[in-house]
Amino acid sequence: MAKEFRIDFTESIKKIKIPTAIVYGKNDAFITAAEISDMAKAIPQAQVIMSKNPDHFVGTNSQNETIQIIFNFFKQHENSHL
Repeated sequence: MAKEFRIDFTESIKKIKIPTAIVYGKNDAFITAAEISDMAKAIPQAQVIMSKNPDHFVGTNSQNETIQIIFNFFKQHENSHL
């Protein structure tokens, strides 16, 4: 059933031209390492960040870590005029 609802964002994400954090859980069951790699290659300024959270729902299940990830990402890019 999951394959029936699969959406291909390949062309859409190529249009992202700003620094972008791709955050995923270390044992994410919804997205593969190959898909993460493909996304990172398609977005010129992508940074892949693996969460300590064990699953796909990083923002929901690891809120403090998510805040820290976002803060650190913004800090790294504060002079790049996001």
